[in-house]
Amino acid sequence: MGTIKRVSIVIVMAGLVASGCSSSNDSSSDGTSTTAAASSGDSASGLLAGVPDPDGASKESQDDVGSDGVHRYYTTTATPSEVVSSYTSALESNGWTIQNSGSGGSRSGGGGLTATNGARYLVLSVEGPAGAAFIDLCVWPSQPSDDSCGSDDNG
Repeated sequence: MGTIKRVSIVIVMAGLVASGCSSSNDSSSDGTSTTAAASSGDSASGLLAGVPDPDGASKESQDDVGSDGVHRYYTTTATPSEVVSSYTSALESNGWTIQNSGSGGSRSGGGGLTATNGARYLVLSVEGPAGAAFIDLCVWPSQPSDDSCGSDDNG
């Protein structure tokens, strides 16, 4: 009977070792999980498919906005009306439909547009004078109830 107990213990231990080895949660060298970051990046890249960077603009940052959206912040030396005009063409050539667009009207120039591609919804907002304009670009999986796009972050 002592042999049966030892065999049972070995089988149980082998099962525990095997179940510990079959985990699918990947860890980086610093011990953090990489699964969540990969799926977040995959989600953003799918949402941003066919969304070009504005011509001549420098991407400064990217973060999340409400309703599962993505916000990108750029700076440019172009005028707001130049940005809106060139971005309208770039979006249309990538299958987007422009809903509204305009520029001017404020002391700093300002301009923006909204566009759709299937259910996806995009807002582009440009503020500032030529040589120092700020661009906020947001994309959501569908039109959110609040489509404010980062304009308070450009202080």
